[in-house]
Amino acid sequence: MRLRRKAGDPVDETTEATETATDETGHDAHDGPYDVDELPEDGVDRLDLGSLLVAPLADRELRVQVDEQSGAVRAVLLATDDGALELRAFAAPRHGDLWSEVRPPDRRRRRAPGRHRHRA
Repeated sequence: MRLRRKAGDPVDETTEATETATDETGHDAHDGPYDVDELPEDGVDRLDLGSLLVAPLADRELRVQVDEQSGAVRAVLLATDDGALELRAFAAPRHGDLWSEVRPPDRRRRRAPGRHRHRA
């Protein structure tokens, strides 16, 4: 199902952003993610997890998923009482596509009975 704007709905093309979104610490909420060479000099000690540098937050629990054989960090989970965010870093493949490796192999499990997949 595609959601679109109704043809009769007016569009205000003169609207400008007047405020910058900020987080609870007052920092620009749109800052980051950063390339390692572009990290701000803000005095924040970031946890180095290989390909991810994670800034700790006081009310978030940080969990690390480690491969038992290699000891390599596979994923980082930032959790609160309301939910969690899983972070994973992937290298872009030289050939082919990454999505076919990451997505579940059995896509039929995601489809509800009676629903059909439409391609655009």
